[in-house]
Amino acid sequence: MEKSIRKVIYDFTPKSGLICIENTFNGRAVKIEYMKNIYDLAHKYNIPVHLDGARVFNAAVALGIEVSEIAQYADSVSFCLSKGLCCPIGSILVGTKEFITLAKRYRKMIGGTLRQSGVLGGPGIIALTEQRFLLKKDHEFAKKFYTIL
Repeated sequence: MEKSIRKVIYDFTPKSGLICIENTFNGRAVKIEYMKNIYDLAHKYNIPVHLDGARVFNAAVALGIEVSEIAQYADSVSFCLSKGLCCPIGSILVGTKEFITLAKRYRKMIGGTLRQSGVLGGPGIIALTEQRFLLKKDHEFAKKFYTIL
């Protein structure tokens, strides 16, 4: 794993500046030990870790842990409210105040603003406060359905 990190710049090759982890990956939850190993290695070289957690709530259910236990091994996290949480639209980006301020600036620079987004806040709140607790039942149904096939 460590061999993949570019520690110095040779000619025009870039130095490693970010490590991204997906959880879930290919429909499977990434084990917490693996995430911790990546996080520790990244921080050894002062490289931030981003968790692409589009389905991180599903990963937490599959691993039998809280999302916060997964997120602790990332410096920033993004997740979808529409994947498994039944919200019609929306994603959340989490990080330090400085990181979010910079992210908002870049979003605005490339035209990524949404007018009247408040109407989507309601379904987002329901997704996080209620729907995430139903994911375990979804996983149980999926396992039953798989055994039938």
